[in-house]
Amino acid sequence: MSLQGAPALLANARDPKTARSWIAVGIAVLVLLVVGLLTLSHVLVNMDNNKEGKALLAGTVSPGDSISGDLVLTNRGLLPIAYSLDPLEPDGSRLPARLQLTVQRLDDGAYLYQGPLKATPTLDTLYPGQATHLKVSVTSLDSKQSAAIPVSLTYYWPARPAPPWWWWLVAILFCALLLGYGFYRGRRAR
Repeated sequence: MSLQGAPALLANARDPKTARSWIAVGIAVLVLLVVGLLTLSHVLVNMDNNKEGKALLAGTVSPGDSISGDLVLTNRGLLPIAYSLDPLEPDGSRLPARLQLTVQRLDDGAYLYQGPLKATPTLDTLYPGQATHLKVSVTSLDSKQSAAIPVSLTYYWPARPAPPWWWWLVAILFCALLLGYGFYRGRRAR
C-alpha cells in the first residue's frame, strides 16, 4: 500500500473551493429536508371542513328532485390553495348517471360548478386563514325513473398549492442568480 497520493488528498481537503462546494451541498440538502418536512406535516397546504367524517347529503334523491347540503372549507396552511370536488362511490363503482351537481359559494351566491356529477375542475382559491361556505346540490334529471337514486357518495375535496403567478418569478430569478454566479466563478477560476 502506497501513501504517495495522501498529501494530494489532504491538499484537496484544505482547498477553500472544495469546502465551499460541500457547504453548498449541505445547504441544498438541508433546504430539501425542511421543504419535505413542511409539506409532509401539512404546514404549507392544509384544508379542513366542518363536515369531516359526516354525511354531506342525504342517502337518496327522488326522480326529478334535488337534495343539498352545506359545509365550510377553511385553509389552515401557509400557502394559497386551489380546491375542487371529487365525488366517489364508497365501493369505487361508477357514479350514478343522469345526476347534476351544483356547487354554490354561499358567501356571495356565486355558482362555482354546474354540470354532471363527476370530478370538478378547480372551483376556487382559498388564501391562508380564509374560509368559504359552500352549498352542494345533486339533482336527478330523469323524472321518469321509478325509484330514488342513492347518493351516499364520499365527497373528497382535493387541494393543491396555488401561489400567485409572481411567486414563480422569485424562484426563477433565484435560480438564474445561482447559475450566473456559478458561471462567473467557473470563468474566474480559469
